[in-house]
Amino acid sequence: MGHMDLPLSLLGTHQSDESADDSSLVLPGGLLNREGQVCRRVHVRALNGADEEALFERGVSGSARVSAFLARAIAGIDGIDEPMDEALMSEMLLGDRDYLLLRLRQIELGDAVHAFAAEQARGEVGA
Repeated sequence: MGHMDLPLSLLGTHQSDESADDSSLVLPGGLLNREGQVCRRVHVRALNGADEEALFERGVSGSARVSAFLARAIAGIDGIDEPMDEALMSEMLLGDRDYLLLRLRQIELGDAVHAFAAEQARGEVGA
């Protein structure tokens, strides 16, 4: 088993047109508003313990937990006048949802990602 620390900056998580204070993020894909325009700028707020608990709520599917968490974390999306609720969050592209989770994690915990990897034994065929 091996341990490695990877900086998130190597993963290309930060886009150049995001705000310096990380309160404004730019989605890779975006959401369509009622006029058919792609809306990509998301405004996030500082997270608290209740937000983090929502992400790990038992008895709720993973997708529903992510939607609930993002609805709490996102203050607004430029060009979208609808409430930032779970239904709207579930309409996001999977890549945008993953991007937001990764960036929110980076904002809260920093750039380092601690990873563990197990080595395969010789002659073992990988799946």
